Amino acid sequence: MRAWATRTSDGRIRLVLINDDVWHSHVVSVRLPGQSATLERLTAPSAWARSGVALGGQSFGVQTRTGILRPAQPGNELTAGTGAYLVALPAASAAMLTVGVSHR
Repeated sequence: MRAWATRTSDGRIRLVLINDDVWHSHVVSVRLPGQSATLERLTAPSAWARSGVALGGQSFGVQTRTGILRPAQPGNELTAGTGAYLVALPAASAAMLTVGVSHR
């Protein structure tokens, strides 16, 4: 498992979770401030795919002349149960958790 986090200028936290294991799934417990989050999954036909790859349902398709992604699909809304977000990551997968943080 690997993770990478960034904070946007408006305070949102984006956390990318990567399951490098091609044989086993994992469940990750993430403690971040905020009451709700959006989860976007990286999908592909296999861990070695060079086509059919999408993030949150967005992809370039087989060919692109513009380099513009297809329209986004809504992400899965999550709520923090018992103070943490639980994210299930299938084998050889990745997901991006975006949490809005209020400034108080």
